[in-house]
Amino acid sequence: MEVWTLFVIFLSADGYPAVRQTISRPRNEPKEDKKARKAAVKQDRQARRVEKKTTKEQFGAEVKDQKTRIGNKELKLKKL
Repeated sequence: MEVWTLFVIFLSADGYPAVRQTISRPRNEPKEDKKARKAAVKQDRQARRVEKKTTKEQFGAEVKDQKTRIGNKELKLKKL
């Protein structure tokens, strides 16, 4: 009986590996188990996509905010 092992590394908010999860499955995995496993992986990927999108939006908003603050400081310095 052949068993496949998959190593999954999740990254924490600061970018360092947080949790290492090992997923093992038998070679002759039943169809229902395979569907359940694939659905779980699909759901995890979707959650990661949402997390990534919100992070990018927050970062973009912060960059935009900092640019406007820098621009406002330059205007104040010119007025003096």
